[in-house]
Amino acid sequence: MRLFVALPVPEPLVEALEVVQSSLPKGLRPVPAADFHVTLAFLGEVGRSETEDMIAAVEGLTGDAVKLEVTGISTFGAGDETRSLHASLAANPELIARQREILGMVRAIGIQPARRRFVPHITLARRKPGPADALFLGWLARHTGWSAPCVTGETVTLFASTLTPDGSRYEALAEAYLGYSWMAEEADAWT
Repeated sequence: MRLFVALPVPEPLVEALEVVQSSLPKGLRPVPAADFHVTLAFLGEVGRSETEDMIAAVEGLTGDAVKLEVTGISTFGAGDETRSLHASLAANPELIARQREILGMVRAIGIQPARRRFVPHITLARRKPGPADALFLGWLARHTGWSAPCVTGETVTLFASTLTPDGSRYEALAEAYLGYSWMAEEADAWT
């Protein structure tokens, strides 16, 4: 199975991102809102035994929820080479720690995850390479500084990804619900 571990995007942020998607220029293929997520580790093709170990490991996760704070709209690739459009996220300490914890868990099972620099983001749309028209570049310039209220990533999910001609299909195999201790600490600081 082709697997990855991710934080599904909470509904208030999904709704805000759908508004952004509603104004996308032609030539972009929007990602379905139900598929919005923050990838923590992409595992690639994994055997049955390792998949079972990953299910158990994810279901056993504990710890705090993480802050998800959008810092703008950006792309992977530039100009004519732009491949995708995404909401960039702040690389806050909680999010970085959770991602490192997941990588350690994956390696302890004996899986070598894809070696990618962690760039926290939520993919909004994909684009075929080719000339970037003025409409797309103008839209991007207007939305680069877009932000949304901070939300809480409360769930870590192990997904199976199946490639189809219409794009990837995701199936949740396991999930863990996270706590809120950082929120309690912030609330105490306000009183």
